[in-house]
Amino acid sequence: MRTRSAKRFLNVVLVLIGAFAVYVAWSWPWAKEVVQNNEGFFKLIGLGFGPLLAFVGFFYGLVDKAEIKDITEELGKAKQAAEDEKNDAERARLEVQRKLETIDRLRMDLATIANAGKLWKLRENNPFSEYRAW
Repeated sequence: MRTRSAKRFLNVVLVLIGAFAVYVAWSWPWAKEVVQNNEGFFKLIGLGFGPLLAFVGFFYGLVDKAEIKDITEELGKAKQAAEDEKNDAERARLEVQRKLETIDRLRMDLATIANAGKLWKLRENNPFSEYRAW
């Protein structure tokens, strides 16, 4: 999918942020001293870090929307294929039903022919039109 590389990039960014947070937590006394000595610098970094996280969240939203769009397209194609297969199966079932009816009718005709005394059952006994008036 086209969203795979974007997700990979965002995951790398989040892992780096998490690693930095773990490092700061691990070396807290030293980090506290560094932050107090360079408070203005870290306020400046904080002003950039908040929008960076907002950008990452926004980008994740865009990636998710693109992924949902891709999945929806695949679902639409799968539904169409399923509908086509259902229609094909219904056509095949109707054809088999029609052939079975023909086979039953021919079997009945053959049984009637085999019993010669009932040949009149094959067709209706309609007189010729010119003798109908008699």
